Amino acid sequence: MPVNHGKMLRLRVPVPTRNLIGGTAQEALWVAIRSLKTFTTRELAIAASTDTLVIQPEVADRYLRRLRDAGYLTLHRDAAAKSDAWRLLPRMNTGPKPPMLVQVSLIFDRNQRAVFDGPHSEEIVL
Repeated sequence: MPVNHGKMLRLRVPVPTRNLIGGTAQEALWVAIRSLKTFTTRELAIAASTDTLVIQPEVADRYLRRLRDAGYLTLHRDAAAKSDAWRLLPRMNTGPKPPMLVQVSLIFDRNQRAVFDGPHSEEIVL
């Protein structure tokens, strides 16, 4: 059950288990992000792609924006190249396992202001 702090709820969210075999797009992107100093979305998609796993720039862009929103990356405008350059913040280079995108669902009764089912979590696979 959550702890009510005014308009905020603090929830204990279970970490989803992984039933995936082989490398994922997130793993390939994270390895590339950690190895490149600065990069564009297109450069990251190319660097993360392999013979068996092709990363589309749209997938890379979605992952980059989520990591930026979570405080892992910064986006700088390069006036000379007229493009955006992404950078991993040094303090967020937390190790070889990629940050996991997780979707959380629950049933919240607005009348009673309480959670009745959940939270349930599920990994979002790119």
